[in-house]
Amino acid sequence: GKTVCATLFACEIHRENQWNIMLIVPDALKKDIAKYSEIQQARMQDSFSLLTFPEWLYQVNPEFENCLASPEEELKALREAVKRTYQVRNINPRDIVYRDVLLYQCFVLDTENQNQTRNAVFKENQSQLEKLAKIDKKFWFKGLSDKKSRLDVAIELKENPSLAKFKSGNTLVIIDEAQDYMLCELQALLNSYKIWNKNNPDNQVYVWFLGDLNQRIVPTDFDWRQLSLENPISLEKNYRNSRNIIEFANQFLDLAKKLNKRLKGRDLPSTVNSKSAFDIGEKVRVLKCDSREDALNFLQQIAGEYKSGENKRYLLHDLANAVKVITHDNLDISDENLVILNAEDAKGREFEACVAVDLFAGNKEPSLEEAFQWYTLLTRARSRLLIVITPEELNRLNLSQQDFFENCLNIDSQLAISWITELASDVDISQISNVKQRLLKRCDSGHLYWDTYLALQLAGIEGDELYQWEKDAISRLKKHKNEDLISELNNIHHISLRCLLWRTMEFSWQAVIEALELQKTDFNEYERLLWSVA
Repeated sequence: GKTVCATLFACEIHRENQWNIMLIVPDALKKDIAKYSEIQQARMQDSFSLLTFPEWLYQVNPEFENCLASPEEELKALREAVKRTYQVRNINPRDIVYRDVLLYQCFVLDTENQNQTRNAVFKENQSQLEKLAKIDKKFWFKGLSDKKSRLDVAIELKENPSLAKFKSGNTLVIIDEAQDYMLCELQALLNSYKIWNKNNPDNQVYVWFLGDLNQRIVPTDFDWRQLSLENPISLEKNYRNSRNIIEFANQFLDLAKKLNKRLKGRDLPSTVNSKSAFDIGEKVRVLKCDSREDALNFLQQIAGEYKSGENKRYLLHDLANAVKVITHDNLDISDENLVILNAEDAKGREFEACVAVDLFAGNKEPSLEEAFQWYTLLTRARSRLLIVITPEELNRLNLSQQDFFENCLNIDSQLAISWITELASDVDISQISNVKQRLLKRCDSGHLYWDTYLALQLAGIEGDELYQWEKDAISRLKKHKNEDLISELNNIHHISLRCLLWRTMEFSWQAVIEALELQKTDFNEYERLLWSVA
């Protein structure tokens, strides 16, 4: 994907040319990228920054940190404005969602950007925008209280450009997922760096926008044309998806084009050429369920294949094989062996295999926004894609008068389970944040994960936090008899884990003897273990 390519390129420029780097990414993606070894090494120097857009704003102007409204505060302000505006009594404030907040700011409040009436997002939401336009702006500003909206901050930055403090030398700023930003936000960023370059000709700032309009998942007024950018670079090779997955997903871009043509919006980018894929791959499989309840039961079945037991001893293996489920919204199901992702959660990420459940739910004709979201979600799968679909979903897609599943293979539930589970997927980094609890829960069973300390290391748990985790683990392991712990000890070779069991049984000196083996090979861990035992 473009994110990985740009990230590694930024690290290379930073390392070899000593440039300043500012890599601006969505919040969910930042956690993933921060785990890259190249990023960890680069971030040891203050000339390399991995930031979300609000963090970039705070860096260029620290005053923004205290005044920028959160999405929740913006939503509350708009709902309050609806309540107080007499002309919109036909709108229930509870029906206002955050997408309405974006529409209101992009197409009602932002009057500086002209020619937006041909924007596909404007066209599709025209009736809703007519209602939103009646909301009294003064009540919106009152609802924000002493905070500023995203639009307010962008306008202020455009009028009074602030600049990050750079070290000497050139700077590269990379903004990922540009298509999900408000146009005014990107214009404010560009304006800041144009002024910087004008005033500092010896230390230039270069700006890259990374984006794919076909993967727009939120209703903003983004438009490449209105940014007036130079030197576009088109990435055409696809190393993420197999040809069969691209061809299946492309059908939803074709649907988007039909809907856009009906709306008379500006032309959309062309679909990805499936021949640019790295591999032909396997055909997309379809499992037809009689109802949504049956589809959710199937998910429980497939999750049951990964239930941890004494014979499954690697947490990272369990995390890697957790089923990656793509859906239009959050499903009313929870299982540690399921990773459930909507369009926002899945952005910028990829997995070997994905299962789509409840993806096409709804009772209206598919919308342009949904078509983009479906394409985005379906292209998270690299090699295998299973579509679990109900008659209601099929009927809804049939409204488009297109057979999306003509080239797919039908499959029954048992074959579907084996087909998805036989292929190791990927560790979802977002799950690592829950690793402490997963490992503590495992202590209750008395059968420890053999990769406990590797998982803790990947989760960034160290120092006092690691010592506290060990104390919690010991308190849980103490519930087991010493003879059971000795039996478990005989199955374990990892020295830190063996020390943990000796400490649980209060054989401190034996734990020290175990730790001595690390004195020459891992002195830092040797010292940590001695300190912990003491």
